[in-house]
Amino acid sequence: MDRPESYSYWKKPWHKWVVLGAAILQIVALWWKIDDFRTISRVEIRTELFSQSQWESYVTQQQFQFALSSMIIAIFLSCFLIGFFVHSKKMADFTTGILLIIWGLLWCMIGFLIPIFTQQAMTILWVVLLVVALGGGIHTIWKSRKL
Repeated sequence: MDRPESYSYWKKPWHKWVVLGAAILQIVALWWKIDDFRTISRVEIRTELFSQSQWESYVTQQQFQFALSSMIIAIFLSCFLIGFFVHSKKMADFTTGILLIIWGLLWCMIGFLIPIFTQQAMTILWVVLLVVALGGGIHTIWKSRKL
């Protein structure tokens, strides 16, 4: 009787800790961004630095950056958890594909919750990341079915 081949999600044992460290660094960076935003949003500072239209644009940019950082954190943590709980390449690919589709759908909703369509650069980045997440998820699921 053949023993199933041992599967490891990580090429090197320390890779999982790098991914977890990246997630933690993103959390710290997000916390700093939110803290800076709180400081700048105080009325005495905000009115000195921005006109009303500039402030609205700034708020939209910050919300987009918060959403992007949050998605990056979610992706790193998902990768870390997948690496711990999957025991086959097929399951790893299928789970990754499902999570990419879920993150893509959440990213789609974020685009409609934040008024990013007023700024062309954010809209382009939003569309590119949406296509990559959904396309990558579909491709990965399709690939896992062939294994």
